[in-house]
Amino acid sequence: MIRKIVDGFRPAALGADPVPGMSPTINGQPYAIDQGMPSLAASLSILFGDFQRAYIIRQVLDVHMLRLTERYADFLQVGFLGFLRLDARPDDPAAVKAFKSPAT
Repeated sequence: MIRKIVDGFRPAALGADPVPGMSPTINGQPYAIDQGMPSLAASLSILFGDFQRAYIIRQVLDVHMLRLTERYADFLQVGFLGFLRLDARPDDPAAVKAFKSPAT
């Protein structure tokens, strides 16, 4: 959808869909699609910027692993369960901008 946005600075579309096997980019900047974001009809649905500069992510505790031998013993298997606790806080809010879609 972002490739179809037309404005006064760039009247043409941004280009074709990504080629299979190549990483998707828009004007040379890589992007990722997060299915957890609201739909494009929502007011803030597209974020763009340097997320490594925008947020500080820290690991709160060590990784905890559990070995589940009894649970899968009927199938002669062993299960593992891992926990990792992370925390994040904004560091530079100006590093990421949100696209506000027009009201429909």
